Amino acid sequence: DGAVETPAYRGLAYVVFEDLPLEPFGNAIPQLSFEIIRPARGQAERFEQRVRGVCLIPGAGEFVYANEPVFRRDGPGVEVAENMHAERERANLLVVARSTRGGFSQL
Repeated sequence: DGAVETPAYRGLAYVVFEDLPLEPFGNAIPQLSFEIIRPARGQAERFEQRVRGVCLIPGAGEFVYANEPVFRRDGPGVEVAENMHAERERANLLVVARSTRGGFSQL
């Protein structure tokens, strides 16, 4: 009937498998789920796609730009991390940069 007569079913996606071996699934049709991460054509850009840069504002601490952990002595044999609060053995700047690139792939 052609594209004009075909229903759009916007918001739905179909996945077609040809010759899918069912043995690994106990000879049953598997239950699968998918996540579509690309917007449909003509759909508005998401906020994450519009971001072109990120500015780090100083003032959050003396060592916020350090890419290696910085420690201060807090008594005999006691060291406290100045810039390592999100993960062990990684400076906060590196943790934030990695997580930001995950959401803002164009940066």
